[in-house]
Amino acid sequence: MRQGQILLGLFFGVAIFAGGCGRSYQTIQTREASPETQSRPETTNPAPSKADSLQKIGERQFHAGKYALASQTFYKVIIQSPDNWKARYYLGLISTENGEFAVAEKWFEQSLTQASYDGSTRSAIYTSRAQMYELCGNPSRALLDYRTAANLDPQNQLAIEALNRLSSSIGSATQPK
Repeated sequence: MRQGQILLGLFFGVAIFAGGCGRSYQTIQTREASPETQSRPETTNPAPSKADSLQKIGERQFHAGKYALASQTFYKVIIQSPDNWKARYYLGLISTENGEFAVAEKWFEQSLTQASYDGSTRSAIYTSRAQMYELCGNPSRALLDYRTAANLDPQNQLAIEALNRLSSSIGSATQPK
């Protein structure tokens, strides 16, 4: 990999079923960063670091539904690589799955702080945080995050569909009968 390129990581586009309610998460793609979207200088390493290897293990554990193991692995990633936004993102997803919404909110916020300023990456994080807000019964915060996600990435269909769904349900709830 040459300098000027950011590995945003291959994320996931699987549906996760919890409590009988299907939820799919945003996919984060790998692509070259333009100078205006690169948030901090990146160094390239020809061999994957220990943190990179742990990150991949944690992702496999997450996808296998082994959330406790994945959580432990992502904590190790953060110890190895304190600026790793993706480990924090996964910890937010795990906390959401476990119904620990205050903890999930913290992890998503830290992920946003650490992530690049690439619109699609940030849009995916905002979308997942909006899903968490929906689950914990805060539709107004969810609506705000879905709107932010759609503005950051107009191709984010998950955010756009949720935005339309929530806008109509909140609008109909405020209409006089």
